Amino acid sequence: MSNIWDKIYSDASAFFGEDPSDFAQKCYNYFKKYGVKRTLELGCGQGRDTIFFASNGIDVEALDYSVIAVDILDKIRKEKSLPIKPGIFDAKSPFAIQDSFFDAVYSHMLLNMRFSLKQLHFIFSEIKRAYYIFRLEVIRMFCITKGKKLITIFMK
Repeated sequence: MSNIWDKIYSDASAFFGEDPSDFAQKCYNYFKKYGVKRTLELGCGQGRDTIFFASNGIDVEALDYSVIAVDILDKIRKEKSLPIKPGIFDAKSPFAIQDSFFDAVYSHMLLNMRFSLKQLHFIFSEIKRAYYIFRLEVIRMFCITKGKKLITIFMK
């Protein structure tokens, strides 16, 4: 899977665009409301949402499967001096994160990838391990079982 995303990100410096997603902009309002200071982003890609959050004062640990995407994000982080800690991860393996450290976990469309139900349970158990005082999960995914409906999950 990494090879596919590495090729996509090698061919396009901003595959999903440079502007933050509408979802990230909506989530940012929740982040402000709940005083989020540290966010774990899963499946950050080239970082368009990561950069938006960091530019607005949120420390972001941004993880992705693609080495190319993480390298691109790291270069942008350095150029703009943003509070971003990019890293490589495999969602099917334990996340290399500090337990109970983050105020929120953000993911835009990562869970659309082909994960089994067992793998999804594992991913959500890793997400729960990341929280500090309260939990705020903001995850957007396409749910095939509901037809072509986009589902946004907000949990607190």
